[in-house]
Amino acid sequence: MVFYFFEELIDQLIKLMDEIDMNELIMKHKFEEEVERLNKFQKNILGMQGIKTKVKDIDLRGYAKYLLKEGSAIEKREFLSCMKSKFTIAKKIVYLENKLIDSTQNAL
Repeated sequence: MVFYFFEELIDQLIKLMDEIDMNELIMKHKFEEEVERLNKFQKNILGMQGIKTKVKDIDLRGYAKYLLKEGSAIEKREFLSCMKSKFTIAKKIVYLENKLIDSTQNAL
């Protein structure tokens, strides 16, 4: 029951992502750290020499959605600390600076 509620809140936050104000500098740094970690994994574990993932344009909102869906609890917590927007949760609904998303409605 708790897990379902948590997933529902994550889905609501993802729907609000375009409205959320976040610290883009910190998010970009975290994204670059993740790419560097991937490069080390490819080189050291998979033996892929000379292949290096490069970062051109970063879709930070897409990365944030990915973290919310696929990230560990720590990664999700770190993302939430990068949010400048304030939100509250009441009666299983996420409220964000005069915006509202719940599981049965679209953004109001």
